[in-house]
Order: sequence, then C-alpha cells, then structure tokens
Amino acid sequence: MKNVYFKFLLSLFLSLISTSCSFPNSKLTNISINGLLTDINGQPLANKLIEVTLPESYGLNEIDLSLEAPSNHGNLVTQLRTDSSGNFNHTFNKIKYNTAFWFLPPLGNFPKESPSPFFVIKFNDKENTIYSLGWDEDKINYAVQRRKKSSTPPYHLTGELFRSKRGEIDSCIANIKLRKTY
Repeated sequence: MKNVYFKFLLSLFLSLISTSCSFPNSKLTNISINGLLTDINGQPLANKLIEVTLPESYGLNEIDLSLEAPSNHGNLVTQLRTDSSGNFNHTFNKIKYNTAFWFLPPLGNFPKESPSPFFVIKFNDKENTIYSLGWDEDKINYAVQRRKKSSTPPYHLTGELFRSKRGEIDSCIANIKLRKTY
C-alpha cells in the first residue's frame, strides 16, 4: 500500500512541476510605425491626417486576457500628419509585454522576442475606411472595414516589420506604404 501511495504522490508532484514551471516576467519593447502615403500616380500626399491605434490587448498573453480585461490597459492612439514628402512616423512610449521563464524543462524565456505589433489605421476624411494590420512571419496582413460599400478600398497597403535592439530593449519598426487606388 505504501508503494502505491508513494507512486501516486510522485506522479502528482511530477505533473505539478511540468505544468507550473512558468513564472510571469515582464519585458519592455519599443514600437515604431513609419510610412509613405502616395496618390494613384505615386506622388506624395502632403498634410494628410492619419490616426494610428495600437490596441489595448497588445502584449497580453492568454493568462492576462483571462484574468483581466484588456480595457484596463487602454488603447494607445496617436494622430499623425504626413510631411511634404508624404512621410509619417511615430514611436510609442516603451510598452510592457509579458514573457514566461521555463525552469523545467530548462527552456528559458519565452517568447524570445517581443510580439509583432498590430495597428488600426484611420484616415480622417469622408472615406470612412479602417485598416487593421499586423504581421505573420514578418509579412504584412491587413483587413479593410468600410462604412460605404465600394469595390475598391481607397488605399493599397504594403510593408514590412523590422526587428532591432535599442540598448537592451527589443524593438519593432513597422514600415508601411499606402498607395491611393483611385
């Protein structure tokens, strides 16, 4: 009977170790967005107002999302204006994201780099179009939502995500190009 009891306790202990070996660990990241806005002929669109939002759920992992509402963190919203060359850029303040440190098995810190950012971009004009964009394997993916139905969204988007280190902080630099389609 003692042998069965010992095996039960041993298996319980091993299952607890293998499932609870992760401890939350917060890290910081810098996120920048820059881009170029052009018309259908490739000419820069100067003095165009753009609203860029980094959603409140950025950097929250599954545990964070189940324990608290992302709305406790708030969206990061900025309004940008293109310069005379159609360029715009913005760097958000340092942003915290969560990682886990795995002792058993000894895997270390995960994720190894900051999560890829995702943005919502709006143009403050009568087009009423919202672009939500993110990266999958550093390749841009985006969706378009329109209040007015039309066969063609007003802008075509291309871009890439660069990762770099600024001091000890992992950074993501989103470089996008928006070209007017009509």
